Amino acid sequence: MKTMNCSSFLEETFPDIHIEKPLFYHAPNGIRFQLGDTDQAWDQEYMSRVYKRAIALFEALHSSRDHVMLIIHLNRAEKPHNMKKALHTLKRFLRKKSIGHSTEIMIDKQQDQERKSLRLLVTCQLADMKHESLLKAIANRDLQIRPFIEGDCYFINLEKKTIYHLYDDRKLDIVSNNEQSLDPLYKNYQDWILDYDTRSQYDRKCCL
Repeated sequence: MKTMNCSSFLEETFPDIHIEKPLFYHAPNGIRFQLGDTDQAWDQEYMSRVYKRAIALFEALHSSRDHVMLIIHLNRAEKPHNMKKALHTLKRFLRKKSIGHSTEIMIDKQQDQERKSLRLLVTCQLADMKHESLLKAIANRDLQIRPFIEGDCYFINLEKKTIYHLYDDRKLDIVSNNEQSLDPLYKNYQDWILDYDTRSQYDRKCCL
C-alpha cells in the first residue's frame, strides 16, 4: 500500500487530535492503560506483564487485515543518521523489505523558537508487520533493553480511525474521534485502566 501524505490525512481524519505525547490529553476521546507498576522493580516478570498487556490491547484493537500507518517521531532533525538508524531498525520488524516509507521534517514554533523534528512514515497491512516483536522493542526503549526503537511511535488504524501509542513501559494511550470504537476496550480491559486519567473522562460520555 502506497504511503500517503501524512499531514493531509491527519488533518482530515483527526481534526481534533494533536499527535504528540501525552496523546491522551490531546484527543477528545481516549483511554489510558497501565502496563507496568512504577513501584515495582524492573525484572523479567515485570517486562512479561508489560509485553502481555501491550500486545493484548493492540490485537483487540486491530485485525490482521487492517491497514496501519506507523508514524515515528524523532527529535534532532539536524542529525540525519538518526533517521537512517531508525529505518534500519524498523525493517527488522517488517515481513516485506520492499514496503515503502517516507519522511517529513516538522517545524514547531514555540516562543519565537523553532524546534525541528523528523517523522518517519510506513503504511502497510498489519499482517506485514511483526507487531509483537515491534511492540516489545518500543516498550524496551526507556530501559535500553535490546532491541529497542528510538522515537515516539504511533499506530494509526486506517479502517477504524484509532491511534495506539505505547508511551513507555508504564503507560499506553488509545484515542479516537469516535467514542464507540473505544467501547469494547473500556468494557473488556477495565482492570488495566489508569483510574485517575480515564474513568473521569470516559464515564462522563458513555453510559455503560
